Amino acid sequence: MGNSATCTCGSTPQTPVKQRLVADTGPLLDGLDSWDFHALDYDNEQLGIACLLLLQALFTKCGGKNQDALPCFICCVRDGHLPNPYHNFAHAVDVLQTILRLGTLMPWDAVLDPLVRFAVLVAGLAHDIGHPGISNVFLIDAGYEIAHRYNDLSPLENMHCSRLFEIVGMEHCAIFGHLPRREFLALRRLMTDAILRTDALRHGEVLAELQAFLKVYADVFDGQKTGGGALSLAQLDVLRTEEGRRMLSRVLVLGADESNQAKPWRSAYAWAELLREEMIAQGDRE
Repeated sequence: MGNSATCTCGSTPQTPVKQRLVADTGPLLDGLDSWDFHALDYDNEQLGIACLLLLQALFTKCGGKNQDALPCFICCVRDGHLPNPYHNFAHAVDVLQTILRLGTLMPWDAVLDPLVRFAVLVAGLAHDIGHPGISNVFLIDAGYEIAHRYNDLSPLENMHCSRLFEIVGMEHCAIFGHLPRREFLALRRLMTDAILRTDALRHGEVLAELQAFLKVYADVFDGQKTGGGALSLAQLDVLRTEEGRRMLSRVLVLGADESNQAKPWRSAYAWAELLREEMIAQGDRE
């Protein structure tokens, strides 16, 4: 998985994160397990700590042995986000927290193994890395190099995937470095599939795929009711298939990416205003 990319944090980026972790986790811990979590309340350094808190347990549970790799990875993803009004590191952490919240309520540990859950969270965190604050349509119409590079096919999302795997390919950030090559490639396909479907032009495609999936298994999802919102054994069997895992990964990442307006008013309004600001800035460039 090696490449020529350079770690933006130096050889030991985890040290400042760990030093602050002891003193600064209180306010973060109070909100991370709630829909009231408001990423905009924190600076990027605090948001990096939030990522560590959200990812550490699953990283360890799925066999991650290099405990320095995860802080380094988080720092590099943080530094890879541009200071856009909306598509910034706070948005990335908001999506990460939302995926974990949705998954926990599902509960996804009955369906997805720890490694897949960790991969979905990583995809959510990095799904907009390097975003320039302008849309695919603008990039294509204006003839940007990135649009040419990806033949006008989801240029931003392809770039986000590329940046993510450049980072995990670096020695200091090798959060999947303990995995056999074949297992890593399977996870890479899963993450790439989920990130590519965050392209706004593909949202309808994801909805159609979900509707088709539910239609095929209508007898399972419509005909079997269980108490307390729990999944039935038949539903679990379907969701544990490769097709089911792929569908869940897509829906979790995209659903979290588009979740702002389902959040409490303070968050919904703040994110809407930031998105409006970013869209106005693009309009000025047009």
